[in-house]
Amino acid sequence: MSLEPRLDLIALGEGLVEFGANTRGPLRRVRTYDVHAAGSELNVAIGAARLGLKVGWISRVGADEFGELLIAAARADGVDTSRVVRAEDEPTGIFVVQRGYPVDGQSSLMYYRAASAGSRLTTSKLDAGYLGRAEIFHTTGISLAVSPELAGAAREAASVAAQGGARRSFDVNYRAKLWTPDAARPQVEAALTESEIAFCSLEDARTLWAVADAEAALELLASFGPEHAVVSCGPDGAIMLGPDGAVVRSAAIPANVLDPTGAGDAFCAAVLTGLTRAWPADVTLQRACLVGSIVCGVAGDNDGIPTLDELERIASNRWAYR
Repeated sequence: MSLEPRLDLIALGEGLVEFGANTRGPLRRVRTYDVHAAGSELNVAIGAARLGLKVGWISRVGADEFGELLIAAARADGVDTSRVVRAEDEPTGIFVVQRGYPVDGQSSLMYYRAASAGSRLTTSKLDAGYLGRAEIFHTTGISLAVSPELAGAAREAASVAAQGGARRSFDVNYRAKLWTPDAARPQVEAALTESEIAFCSLEDARTLWAVADAEAALELLASFGPEHAVVSCGPDGAIMLGPDGAVVRSAAIPANVLDPTGAGDAFCAAVLTGLTRAWPADVTLQRACLVGSIVCGVAGDNDGIPTLDELERIASNRWAYR
């Protein structure tokens, strides 16, 4: 058994550098971009650390300036990056956000991650002793879809962490640009069956299983066996099933949406924080919806995630004046 202290959360997945267009329209007309650290599991790691958890991130980045950007961003919020591998021969992945075109009010994402360093993380780079320190291990369907190597590493890491006593957290996080519903469904279902905590958006549940509504999505998610099942419904809030079988609902918090990318990851980070800190279920879900709303109003995947002190102050003020 490791003598090192336990970590509240270890997240595994590819980090990406986001280039967000500063102006609306086709990228061929854009001249300036904001640059941010991103990637679903990294967003969750940064969010949970900012909310007060002890967090580690397992990944692989290029031995390049973009890789250093991701590591620095994680470390700035106290995320342990000691198990992030630097790769000499592959680059750090990036993606570009095009805003307000071709559909007004919507963003589209262009990924440049083929053969990236993060996609080449393998089981040989996993540290069993480190994984054994996790209270919660988190990964997503993105890691299952990006490459066979990363998928294998995610599955093996979850198994090793569970042997050390970790609860496994899995976010479906379906991405149509990475795989089809038919390809995703069996792998996602297998991951859900092996998880204690499960997240899925209503949109993803409809895409993969053609469910009718949030209640049906929650029932389906719970049928795979997780103790905690959570369905996020965008502007309609969220719904959660706890181990006692009670269903908890929270309305969405109105947001001035500037950049919704990363809001779902911030939501997950807040739920995992609530479960770790034993917040009441209704408080956990309300705070998670609030965090997601805040992130929607700030450019960048995780830049808007508040600290725990900020969240408590915002929550107290908000619900005091409802």
